Amino acid sequence: DAVKITEWARRAGDEARAQLAPEDAVRWYRVALDRADPADQSARVRLLIALGDSQRWAAAEGWRETLLDAAKLAEALDDKESLIQAALANNRGGTSRSGVTDAERVAVLEKALVAAGPDVSAERAQLLATLCIELSQSTDWEHRVGLADEAVACARHLDDPVILARVLMLTSEAIRLPHTYERRLAETDELFAIAKRVGDPVLLGIAALRQTRMLIEGARTDEVSDAMAVLRDVADLHPYTRWNLPVLEAVLAHVAGELETATAYCETALRIARADGQPDAGAIYMAELAMIRYDQGSLHELEPQLAAVVADNPRVTGFRGLLALAWCECGRLDDARGLLQPSVDSSFSDHAYGQNWLSTMTIFAAVCRDLDHVEGAQMLYDILSPWRALAGASPVSIIGFVQPTLADLAIVSGDLERAAQDTRDAITLEERIGARTARVRTSLACASLLMARGEDREARAELESAQAQSAALGMQGVHRRASAMISTLAARRS
Repeated sequence: DAVKITEWARRAGDEARAQLAPEDAVRWYRVALDRADPADQSARVRLLIALGDSQRWAAAEGWRETLLDAAKLAEALDDKESLIQAALANNRGGTSRSGVTDAERVAVLEKALVAAGPDVSAERAQLLATLCIELSQSTDWEHRVGLADEAVACARHLDDPVILARVLMLTSEAIRLPHTYERRLAETDELFAIAKRVGDPVLLGIAALRQTRMLIEGARTDEVSDAMAVLRDVADLHPYTRWNLPVLEAVLAHVAGELETATAYCETALRIARADGQPDAGAIYMAELAMIRYDQGSLHELEPQLAAVVADNPRVTGFRGLLALAWCECGRLDDARGLLQPSVDSSFSDHAYGQNWLSTMTIFAAVCRDLDHVEGAQMLYDILSPWRALAGASPVSIIGFVQPTLADLAIVSGDLERAAQDTRDAITLEERIGARTARVRTSLACASLLMARGEDREARAELESAQAQSAALGMQGVHRRASAMISTLAARRS
């Protein structure tokens, strides 16, 4: 009896989710599909949606394809409600894959929007927000902001806090751009407050994830404890939060100077992401691990992997900068200049303004510093200056903070007065939030500034302090640079 089996499957799904065992729902929905009447295509499309949704919760392979099949069948049946349900279910909580837009999902969402019609509705608000996040890897950021504006306005008009939270959960990530930071911060605070009132643990986990990312991006890592405590409690309830928890733990440990701990979290995140079938598991792992290896002074060991990731992810241009940093570290300076020069020639317009833009600019600023590239440093100072209060962070990794980056760029540019103020501001920030890795690097900037002023004794004291701190933190690259600068001071004295 297909009707009874379908009802059993629905109940199994509800009960399995309550008991955190969605794989039971997957099994029952498969049974229902096998035994359903082939002539009843309406029942089939509903079962496909239920199966795909359960597969997503269970992190089972094939949920994307199941839901695409459901959408195709719903469209053929002119079943607008099912088309909308299939479109909304086919999202993992963020963009489908870093650096890539899923054209098939986007096409389904656009058709579902037509089916939903132009009037204000919960379905339209959520479809707009989901389309917005699916387009987050595209270069048309103005279109994304427009979609987010309409989605949020639609949700507010409905006066339904749950729909508003579901919309903000997606739009706050989709329009991750420096100039939208204050707006996103306010909306993420609102999202977190709604999630706490509603009490939905999955919504609460994603809200905590979003707020933690916002605070990291705003160079406020000293304020994440409440959100992280919530996320740790509920992360296992959803594949998206289960994977992203160790990603964020790695970023926070990295900032705090706990580099081995950060590496361990990276490995955990990779293991979970692969087990859950996340399509960009390897690229995100490499982005995060490379940042840690950069601070450990062993980025050059990843050069083959970085070269492969650059080739596989051409739109994630920050990987090119990381490869250039690896070449700087191992003395391949001409190769690094070759990667940098096209960006300088284009005034860095070859990097799309999107979720990873600020992180990418900060990476290339480090390349300019290591190559002593004056023209690039001057350009990037002007580009980054408006965002000095933020971090050079992507959603999954961090290279540092914009304020100390500006100090490095000012030194390379030869503007010592500006460098002095930027360095003071950087130290104030780093000590306030406990950013130990950044603070040690800023010691090198301080020493460079002192050396440029001819204050060699003070420079040597700063370098000796950097040597001691970098040795304690395992930052061998900084230790090597400090030793080389001390040798330069010794040569100047003789």
